[in-house]
Amino acid sequence: MNDEEERESLEKGLEKIEAMQLNELQNEEDALKTFEQDKIEEPKPKKHKWLGNILLIAVIAVGVFLMFKITSEFSGEANKSFGEAMASVDALYLLITLAVLLAVIVLDSMKYSVVMSAVSGKYHPLIGAQTSFLGKYYDNITPFSTGGQPMQIYNLYKKGFPGGSSGAIVMIKYFANTFIWLLISGLLMALNASAFSLVEKTTRATIKAFAWVSWGINMLVPLFIVTFLLLPKLSYKMTSGIISLGAKIRIVKDKDKTLQKAIKVVEDFRASFSIMVKHPFKFIWLLGCCALEICLTFAFPYFVAKMFGELKMVDTGLQAILNIMTVNAFTSFAVSLIPTPGNSGFWEGASSMAFKSIATSAWVLFTWRFLVYYIYIVIGIVIYAARLIINLAAGHKRRA
Repeated sequence: MNDEEERESLEKGLEKIEAMQLNELQNEEDALKTFEQDKIEEPKPKKHKWLGNILLIAVIAVGVFLMFKITSEFSGEANKSFGEAMASVDALYLLITLAVLLAVIVLDSMKYSVVMSAVSGKYHPLIGAQTSFLGKYYDNITPFSTGGQPMQIYNLYKKGFPGGSSGAIVMIKYFANTFIWLLISGLLMALNASAFSLVEKTTRATIKAFAWVSWGINMLVPLFIVTFLLLPKLSYKMTSGIISLGAKIRIVKDKDKTLQKAIKVVEDFRASFSIMVKHPFKFIWLLGCCALEICLTFAFPYFVAKMFGELKMVDTGLQAILNIMTVNAFTSFAVSLIPTPGNSGFWEGASSMAFKSIATSAWVLFTWRFLVYYIYIVIGIVIYAARLIINLAAGHKRRA
C-alpha cells in the first residue's frame, strides 16, 4: 500500500468512526444490525482435536498431582484419605456451599436471560441456562477460553434468534461481565492487598507481580474502547499507527484486517451500550447479576474450607471472606494468561501455593476446583456420550 492509498484508507476510517460517540446512540434496530452476519455456521472442529483432548487430560492430571503434592509437603504429613475427608464434612456448610454454587449457576444464567429480554422482549430462562453452560464448557476446554462465544452464538441462532440478536446477547453479557470483573478484582487487589500477607513471602511476591501485569493487560481492551469513544479520531490515528508499525516489523500479517477487528470491538460495545441504555432497569439488573456472581465465585473457597473444617484463620467473619476473595483474585489473575484450557496445571499449582496457609487440605482445593471447573467438563462428556448412544440407537432402529 503506497502513501496515497494509506491516506485514503485513513480518511475513510476517520469518517466511519466520527459517529462513534456515546452521545450519538443508535436506535435498537440499527444497533442489532451491527452484530449481523451473512450466515451463522456451526464452528468447525479443529484438525487434530484429539491432541487437544490429550493435552487437557494431561494438564488436569498434573494439576491434581500438584494440589496433593504441594499441600502434603507444606503440612509435613500425608493428606487425608477420601474417606477421612468425607467424614470431616460439616453438614450445614455442605448445604451452604451447594447453595452458593447453585446461586453462581443461576446468576450466570440470569445474565443471559436479562439480555435476551432486552433484545427480544422475552426472558427465556431455560435457553439462558443452556447458553451459560455451553459457554463454560467450551471455555474450559479451549486455550485462552476462546471457544465459548462462537458456540453460544450458533446455539442461539439454532434456537430461533436472528443472527444479529444472537451476537448481541453474547457480546452484551461479555462486555458487562468483563467490566465488572476487572472493577471488583482491581478494588480487592488494591484496597485489601494486606490480605495477601497470609501467603508465604516468596510466593506472595511472584503471584502479585503476575496478577497485576495480567490485570493491566486485561484492562487494555476496556481502555481502548473508552478512549475510542471519547477521542475517536485521535484513537483511530494512534491505533492505525501502531498496527502499521506492527506490519512493518512483521508482527501484524494483515494491517487492514487487524484494524477492522479493532474497530469492530468498539462498534460492538457501542451497539451493546445503545441497546441496554434504553432498558435502564434491565441494565442495572444485569450489572447486579455480574457483580454478585463474581463476588460469590471469589468467595467460594471460604465455604468449601469451612465445609471441611480446614479454614486456618482466627477471624472467620466478613473480613475472612474478603481476605479469601482477595487471595483468589490475585491467584486467578496470576494464571489468567496461561494458554492451557482453563489455565489447568498452573491454576492448581498457584492456588495450592497461595492457599496452603489458609486451608491445608488438598481436598479443599480439589473440591473447589471440581465444582467450578471439572464438573462442566464431566457433564459435557456425559451429554456427548448420551447423544452418541441415542444417535447410534436411532440409526440402528432405522436400519432395522
